[in-house]
Amino acid sequence: MKIQFVLALALATGLALGAVVTQSLHARTPPPAYFVAEIDEITDAKGFETLRKMGPANIAEAKMLDGRYLARTEDI
Repeated sequence: MKIQFVLALALATGLALGAVVTQSLHARTPPPAYFVAEIDEITDAKGFETLRKMGPANIAEAKMLDGRYLARTEDI
């Protein structure tokens, strides 16, 4: 009878410690962030063209930070 009590206590302790560790790990993950940009008018065509050509570099940076594009277009 005593061994069953010890096993039940060990199981309960393991579950409690697992729950505490899981909660502490979830607390460390940053929340997702969203960036939304809308361009209504282009006043600097050369600057916009430079920014548009940097697209692939921005994609690589977003993937490095575990990000992704949800929607992207050049049509204004």
